Parts: sequence; structure tokens; C-alpha cells
Amino acid sequence: MASKFTLSIHIVTWNSMTHIAACLDAVAKQLTPEMQVMIVDNASIDGTVPWIAEHYPQFHLLRNTRNWHYCRSHNQALRLTSSEFVLVLNPDVILGDNWIQRGLEFLKHDATASSFGGKTLRFSYTIDDMKDVVPSDIIDSCGLLVRRNRHTTDRGSGETDHGQYDTAGKVFGFSGACVMYRRSALESVTYLDEVFDNDIFAYKDDLDLSWRLQRMGWNAWYDPRAVARHYRGIKGVSATSDRLIAKNHRSRTRLNSYYSYRNHYLVLMKNERWSTLWRDMLWMKVYEVKKFVFLTFTRQPSINAILDAIRLWPKMRRKAKVINHQAKRSALEVRRWFIGEQS
Repeated sequence: MASKFTLSIHIVTWNSMTHIAACLDAVAKQLTPEMQVMIVDNASIDGTVPWIAEHYPQFHLLRNTRNWHYCRSHNQALRLTSSEFVLVLNPDVILGDNWIQRGLEFLKHDATASSFGGKTLRFSYTIDDMKDVVPSDIIDSCGLLVRRNRHTTDRGSGETDHGQYDTAGKVFGFSGACVMYRRSALESVTYLDEVFDNDIFAYKDDLDLSWRLQRMGWNAWYDPRAVARHYRGIKGVSATSDRLIAKNHRSRTRLNSYYSYRNHYLVLMKNERWSTLWRDMLWMKVYEVKKFVFLTFTRQPSINAILDAIRLWPKMRRKAKVINHQAKRSALEVRRWFIGEQS
């Protein structure tokens, strides 16, 4: 049975009271009768749930009794909806005017596109009351950028916006903070009942999904006219210098560093292939050694993160076999993104 909704907007909250009003107000301005909003709350205790119930009772609200984190919660939302398209949105993102319309128009027009995203800039709040939004011209993300050594960043992250990313086109994939998907594309990469990998659960999940969609022959489309703003707690940088990368890692909590490092290896276990690995081994080895040494002396849990990843090796390899069996693009075709060749 076909869904009566063309678009479902999925938002996962966890103690998101600071951000949720601006996020939902921006969403509400763009809603039409063919759209629905599904909010999954992960046991917030800061008033998020009663605020949503009072101000937006028309939105669907699922209340979990514990924090199931990003991946499992978005999988819940996907199972509870059946729309043709899905907008995955963080509660600390504010959509610009016509963002949703642009995404729907493009995905309806181009059947080869799995996902649509735009130029996301950063914002902050007034220091006094954390209520008034203060926009900036600092770029948060213009899509994902994966380098030959498999270091992944948000394209343009931390740069001042001078229009340098104002050309629309294909990208490797998108940050999970703000991206619209074609549901049939997500279904094509589903493993058992998971679109987002529950073993990864948070951090690098967007890279993993983008990689799997690329292997299945889908394209990701970037449109700079679709502008959103993101209050990013962990501010990445797109620069390649070791100093800036190290500075970015120091800004993370130990727990964030742990899971980001662990999940980096889980994503490689699932998506890397020998045909590409041996070609880029030198670049990857240099990067991995630098990263391991830095994390060992500054973040401590790097060894534990690697051991945790090794523990999950059998499960990741089972998933890798499924990805390889179903793939419509070879690993070498996808590798073009990592060495600067757009296909």
C-alpha cells in the first residue's frame, strides 16, 4: 500500500531543548500536507518532550526509555514511516527557506540520485541567554570528502564562505546532520533490518552509508542554493595539515575520540577491498601511524578502540560480503572519489 506522504522528516533528540525550537520552527514553515514529521526522543530529561508535545502536537513523537543513539533511532523512524523520500535532520540544524522544496524537486527529477544535500553553514547563540541565533559565514559542510589515505572530512569545513563551493554537482555523500534520501535507495543497502549500522551507532555512520550507496550505483547531489545552518559541537576542519587535524582531535571528548577511531576501522572493514587497498596502502599506512601515535599519547583509549574494532571483525566481514555481492559499482570505480577523480 502506497504511503499518503511523499516526505518524512526524521529527527532524533536527546536533551535537545536548547536547539529544538529553532529547528522545528524552520521545518514547520516548509511543511505541506504531503509531509510528516517523525521525532524519536532518546529519554531526554531536559524538557524536550513536553515542549514538543505542547508546541507541535501534530508531529509524531516516539519516546524511548533509554538513549539508543543515532543509528538505531533513525532505523526506528524508518520502520515507522513509508514515504517515498526521507529527510534526516539533526535537532541543531535550521533549514533555510525552500530547502525541502529544492530537495524534493531534484530527487523527483533525477532517478539516479540517492541523496540530496546543500551548503550548511555554522551558527551560534547569543552568549547571554542561548536563545537568539547568531549566523556566521563559516562553512560546516558541503558534502563529504574522502582522501586517498581514507581521512574523511566535511568538504569546506571551517572555511569562510566566499562562494568557493557554489557549483552544484555530484559529491561522495553527505553529513548525517542534514540530508534528504530516496527511500528505495536506502532499502537497496539495507542489511537485515538496518539502514544505518547499529554496530557503528554514532560517528562515521554517514560515511558508511554514503560508501554503500556509491557501491550500489547511486549518486549524491549537492546544491549550494539549499542552505541550512548547524550548531556543531565538534567542529571539524577540511585542511590536510597535521597541526589542524590534531587541533580538531583535541577538541573532542575522550568518548567521542574513542568511537570515532573505532568506527573508522569498522567502516574500512566493511567497505574497503583488496583491489583498492594495495593501491593506496602507502598513503593509508602513513596516516594510520600518525593517528595512532597522536591518540595514544593524548587520548589513551586508542588501543581499546582498536581491540573493540577487532572484536567486531567477523560481523563486519559478513556485512562486507553482502555489500560486495550486491554491488553495482566496483570498488575501483568508487575509489575515483578518493584520488580526486569525479565520475
